[in-house]
Amino acid sequence: MNFWKLTGLGLLLILLIAGWVLYDRYRAYLAPNVPGQLDDPYVEIPTGSTFEEVLALLSDRGLIVDTTSFRTVAERLQYARPNMRAGRFQIQPGWNNLKLVRHLRGGPQATVPLVLTTERLPEEVARKVSRFIEPDSADFMALFTDEAYLQQIGYRQETLLSLFIPNTYDFYWNT
Repeated sequence: MNFWKLTGLGLLLILLIAGWVLYDRYRAYLAPNVPGQLDDPYVEIPTGSTFEEVLALLSDRGLIVDTTSFRTVAERLQYARPNMRAGRFQIQPGWNNLKLVRHLRGGPQATVPLVLTTERLPEEVARKVSRFIEPDSADFMALFTDEAYLQQIGYRQETLLSLFIPNTYDFYWNT
């Protein structure tokens, strides 16, 4: 073989390898990894979750197709850490790993609309609110009975009832 044939074959081999590497990066970062149809587009990441728990949550709920590519992008973008950002996030169908990781890492949380109708007592409000967001009713009751906290927000036990009027309220899930 002459010099030009070897050079041409070498360049072809380099182009094939570069093409394969670029395609692999495209598939990991920019190819859609969220299915086109979602039963529930919201994901709630509990406070104190690890990356492995978030990955399992996304996979079990069917929000990502390829966990390996998601893990690769998450590690490269430094999203994978021991203590993950908690909250309720809306996931859009057809998102790629790059959009998904950026959204979970620093995007806006989705609020939980909550309608208070007949709940007037602190116990009733705590019971209803805790069904829709992460803190439980005991956490709310602890705040509702904490005199120092009530004084800090300008209320007393007697005036606390005036806070709970029938209306629609938007809460962050991990309030």
